[in-house]
Amino acid sequence: ERTASGIERFSLLRLNADGTLDPDFRVLIASAGAVQVNAIVVHGGFIYIGGRFQMVNGATRPNIAKLTADGELVEGWRANPDGPTDTVHAIAVGTDAVYAGGDFTAQDLWGVARLDSQTGAIDPAWRAQTQAFDTPTPSASGRGNVRSLLHTGTDLIVGGYFRQIAGQARASVARISLTAPATPSAFDTPINGGERYAYALAL
Repeated sequence: ERTASGIERFSLLRLNADGTLDPDFRVLIASAGAVQVNAIVVHGGFIYIGGRFQMVNGATRPNIAKLTADGELVEGWRANPDGPTDTVHAIAVGTDAVYAGGDFTAQDLWGVARLDSQTGAIDPAWRAQTQAFDTPTPSASGRGNVRSLLHTGTDLIVGGYFRQIAGQARASVARISLTAPATPSAFDTPINGGERYAYALAL
């Protein structure tokens, strides 16, 4: 991106209330390929960004990062050990955790993961594996694709393309418990047939 004023801002910028560029907010995002920023959430005075990238402000942060309100990287927050392996499409933030969804694996998790809000550490006990097909043997090769997340305060609504989540058959949208073990509620949609993606959610 290049603003009309001629000041370079690539992939992420901040606008003032009147639509003018905030010249003091500058975040450098880099990747070996094309950079994508797909998700931005402002919560508790911090900014969470997700997408497809490798570096933020000169530090390695694969596909998800936490920034201060001024655009500085929060050094102590990092999805361990290497973060999501591929694209993050959605982020939802609660009091104790950050939820990331996309087309990725993270440790032995895929599709959606729960990260500690203070450290960024991935919670291996919260397992809401998404699968493109209902299967008794979930695998990363058959993982689903999460495109939207909505934190309700009592549960997490997950949207995207999947036919199974956390071991139960659910089509494209599911409601999952916030705490481990991740458990789908009885909420079940009538979505069926083909690759039906849920790209956006509202409550």
